Amino acid sequence: MFKALVKNRKLKIAIVTVCRLLLGISFVIFGFFRACNPVTGAEMVNDYLAAANMTFFQPLSTLLAITFAAAEFAIGICSLLGTNIRKTSLLTVMLLGFLTPFSFYTAYVSPVTSNHHIVGLPSSDSASFWLYLFSLVTAILIFFWREYSKTVFSARTEWAIGPISLAFSICVSLFSYVKLPMVDLSPYRTGVSLKHFITEEQLTEADVEWRRGELFKVKGKKDVIVPKGKTTTALQIYSESKGDITRDIVGYNGYTFLLVSEDLRGASTAARREINDLYDYARDNNYRFYCLTATKAGSNTAEEYCVESGGAEYPIVNADKRVLNNMIQSNPGLILVKDGVIFRKWSNFNIPTFEGKLEEDENASLQTLSMRRKFFSLLGDFAIILIIILALDKFIDLVKWLWKKTKGGGTGEKEPGEGTTDTANAQPTTERDKQ
Repeated sequence: MFKALVKNRKLKIAIVTVCRLLLGISFVIFGFFRACNPVTGAEMVNDYLAAANMTFFQPLSTLLAITFAAAEFAIGICSLLGTNIRKTSLLTVMLLGFLTPFSFYTAYVSPVTSNHHIVGLPSSDSASFWLYLFSLVTAILIFFWREYSKTVFSARTEWAIGPISLAFSICVSLFSYVKLPMVDLSPYRTGVSLKHFITEEQLTEADVEWRRGELFKVKGKKDVIVPKGKTTTALQIYSESKGDITRDIVGYNGYTFLLVSEDLRGASTAARREINDLYDYARDNNYRFYCLTATKAGSNTAEEYCVESGGAEYPIVNADKRVLNNMIQSNPGLILVKDGVIFRKWSNFNIPTFEGKLEEDENASLQTLSMRRKFFSLLGDFAIILIIILALDKFIDLVKWLWKKTKGGGTGEKEPGEGTTDTANAQPTTERDKQ
C-alpha cells in the first residue's frame, strides 16, 4: 500500500505543495521579522557567536544578521511560490543543514543566556532546534520530489523572484537600521506599559557595580514576565544621588521624555541641537526629561558627550545596556511615555519639535497602528510587486499566442499552391500511394 501511495503522482504533488507552503510561510514570517529588527538581530548573533566560541566573527554581526534575514525571506518566498525549486530546495537543505546542529549546540551543549527577543520568533533555543529539524526533513523531501512542484511563473521571470526578495528584505533592514524598525517586534513596543518590566525589589548601592569603571551593571539581574509570555531582564533605573528611581519614572502620571543611549561612547550627536531644544521645551512646560544610559553620569565619557552635545543639561541616569538596547534600536533614540505607557518612539534622525501642549499635539498621541497591520501592509506592498511580474509574464504569453494565431490564421481557405501536408497523418488515396 505504501509503495502504491509513493507511486501516486497526484499524491506526490499534494505532499510537495503542502511542504512548500509550510516551509515558505514560516521562512517568510521569520525572515521578515528579523529584517525589521536588524539591531536586535545583531545582538542575538553576537550572543550565539560567543556561545559557539566564534567571537572573531562578532565585528560582522550586523552584516550577518541582515544577510541571514534576507536569505531566509528570499528562500521562503521562492518556496512559497515554487520558483527555481531545484536551487531553492538545495539552498534550503544547505542552510538548515548548518542551523540544525548549530541550534542543537547552543540549546543543549553551550546554552545562550540572552534577553534579546523578537516577538514572533521561537522563544527558546530548544524550540528553534526542533523547528529547524522538522524544516530540514521537509526541505529534503521537497528536494528529492522537486519534479512534482508546480509554479505559476515561467522560466522567463522566475529567476527574478529570488533577487527581488533579497533586495526587498535588505531595504527593510537598512531602513530599520538607520531609523527605527518598520515593524517593532521588541517587548518595548508602543502601547506597552513600562510597569510590566519592573520588580518589587529596590536597587541599593551594594547591588550596583561599574564595569571598566564607568558602565552600569546590576549584580544578580532580575527577570520579569512581559506580555506574550517572554522572559526578559527587568528595567531598573539608578541615580547615583537618589538611588533606585525606577518607580518614580515609570509610575509618574504625565508625560516623560526618555532619551535612550545604551552607551554614550557610541552615541551620535548629529541631532544635539534638536535634543537640547526639546529638553528646553520639556523644562518650560513642566514635562520630565531623562537620559537613560549605561554610561556613568560623572565619567569622562559622559562629560565628553555633554561637551559634544553643545552643553547638554538634562539629567543622566543609568540602566542596563542590554535593556536599553531592547528599548529602542537607535543610539540615541527618544521615547515618549505617558502614565507609564510608551506612546511614541523616534530615532536620532527624526527627533520631533513641539510648540504647544503635548495633550493637543497629534505627534504626541498614542501610536495605535498595530504590529499586525504594519506587517500585512508591508508584505502587501511586496505582493503587489510579485503580481506585477506575474501579470507581465502572462501578458507576454498572451501576446505570443495572439501573434502565432494571427500569423498562422486567416480565413482558413488555402490559396492555390499554398498549404502544408502532414505526412505523418496523411492517408494514401491510391494503390500506388499505399505501396
